[in-house]
Amino acid sequence: PPGPGDKVYKEECMFSFDTPEAAAGLYVNLRTYQAFGLDYVPLDVERTGNSLYLHQKWTRVPKAPPAGEAAAAPTKMAIGVEGG
Repeated sequence: PPGPGDKVYKEECMFSFDTPEAAAGLYVNLRTYQAFGLDYVPLDVERTGNSLYLHQKWTRVPKAPPAGEAAAAPTKMAIGVEGG
């Protein structure tokens, strides 16, 4: 098991392909550091007796394009000339 100063990266369920970006998110057992999807958490609670989990839920937020980016695109194939 990881020690107190070790970083733990859990990005996928042990039994399914659930990730923190899935609709239900991902649950990491804080005793064993194993990750589970929502459907498999009750099985892990029964197996380990531990009921303390970290719930990871990631949401992608689209970035808005900068306002002046479209005007900055080159219009001519030239070097050192306005618009290129």
